[in-house]
Amino acid sequence: MPVRFFLMALLCALLPGACKTGNMAGSLTDAATLATTLNTSKVRQRELGDAAAGETVRQYLRSDDTAFETYLNRIAVKLARAAGATDYTYRLYLLDDAQVNAFTPGGGHIFVTTGLARALKTEAQMAAVIAHEIGHITESHVVRGIRNRMGMQVAAKLGVDAVGLKSPAARTVYGYAINAAIKGHGRTFEAKADELGLDTLVKAGYDPRAAPQVFEVLRRLYGDRSELATFFHGDHPTNTQRIQVLNAWIAERYGQARGIRDTAVYRRFKARYPN
Repeated sequence: MPVRFFLMALLCALLPGACKTGNMAGSLTDAATLATTLNTSKVRQRELGDAAAGETVRQYLRSDDTAFETYLNRIAVKLARAAGATDYTYRLYLLDDAQVNAFTPGGGHIFVTTGLARALKTEAQMAAVIAHEIGHITESHVVRGIRNRMGMQVAAKLGVDAVGLKSPAARTVYGYAINAAIKGHGRTFEAKADELGLDTLVKAGYDPRAAPQVFEVLRRLYGDRSELATFFHGDHPTNTQRIQVLNAWIAERYGQARGIRDTAVYRRFKARYPN
């Protein structure tokens, strides 16, 4: 199913009010409430992230490879510590999904797919993806993105008919996270997460060259079309642009720095997910 139709079907299934013409305008009261409750306080983001992560787990098939998920969690915690990201307890979930994807609803929660594990080759490349998502979390990109790009219309469009989540704000965070998994957060936020992710990768002792390698994998798989269903690749920038920028940052800031490219433990897990 083409990505844009998959997303629409997903939103219609989860958020019936968003797909009924008569309900698109929704309630301005709900929208006003959302605008005031979607703030960037750590406590609020933790609450919203917890609720949206719970809904994601209910709606998507969780992988039964708990050992690999546990190892990926160790990588996430290592990266969060390197980034000085101490506001949340970081938790990574492995979804059994063929799409090459990773996303976050904020609040310390990170989702990656088995499709991503198949597409990437090394631990450093997976770490680059996770570090990027940590950048989105530390910069509050989910709640800031909702407020900046959707504003008060979000609650009105999503309505109050969604199942599984108790508040319009939590439902909106979930919907935004799923949409961002497909379309990205926008040029400014994606560039910032790329930059922070690269710095975190180096601080955690990984080879910085793994970051542009991730986009080389994506370009090889999907090319550079703007509508691709890839993690953190939305309408712009393109994979080629991101490769160029990351390589320039590496040359300017990290010189000949090298670090961990892969580990024997990751290679054993990777054998379960061949390219």
